Amino acid sequence: TGSIADLIAPASVQDTIALAQQYAERGYDPEPFFARMAALACRDDQSEMHAYKLQQAAFEEYHATREPYRWVHLVSAAKHAAGIAPLRPQTIYPRARALIDA
Repeated sequence: TGSIADLIAPASVQDTIALAQQYAERGYDPEPFFARMAALACRDDQSEMHAYKLQQAAFEEYHATREPYRWVHLVSAAKHAAGIAPLRPQTIYPRARALIDA
């Protein structure tokens, strides 16, 4: 009890995790996947830099890890994004997006 090894994903992200694992197992290109996870992380106004750092670490570790174990980092990025994507408020992202699009 209390060990990090005992932690499991909440039911709300189980499907996301399963889909990410299938994505990795089928050998799809990880670059668009990580780009989408980064876009979702940028919407997180609550944990700010923590979200960015976690996604960047997952991306870097994916590329630094041997092939049979890379999927763990891809799935980790998806689990994190699934947890933060529905968070509110998202006040900074819409303003930044509008400035970028201008």
